[in-house]
Formats: sequence, C-alpha cells, structure tokens
Amino acid sequence: VDVDFTKKVKEYLQDEKRRLTRAQLETLAIIAYKQPISVAEIEEIRGSFSRSYVSQLVKMGLVAPKGKSE
Repeated sequence: VDVDFTKKVKEYLQDEKRRLTRAQLETLAIIAYKQPISVAEIEEIRGSFSRSYVSQLVKMGLVAPKGKSE
C-alpha cells in the first residue's frame, strides 16, 4: 500500500463525520491489496458494478488513477 495514501485514509477517517459505505470500503480494500488494478478487475472480484465507487474514492483523494492498462 502506498504510504501517502495510507496516511490520507487514516486522516480522512479521523473525522467522525466522514464515513465510508461498505461498498466503498470493500473497493478501497481491493485496491490496496491488489494495486495496480483496473476497474474491470475490481468489478470481477466484487461481482458488481464498482466504477462509481472508484470515482468517489478518487474524488475523496483516497486513491489515484495510474493510467490505462495495455
């Protein structure tokens, strides 16, 4: 796991008003464990649509896109 993002996640969750949904947390855990990983691979693991959750995590600053796979 990228140390910078570990710190960001910890800081994000310190604020009691900020919570992650179960789906967001599950998506974040998959990204942390399998990185680098594509949205399609995340959806395959979760067995459900995950693009919106990945988008939300990017907007929150908890993950960052690394480009496109070949």
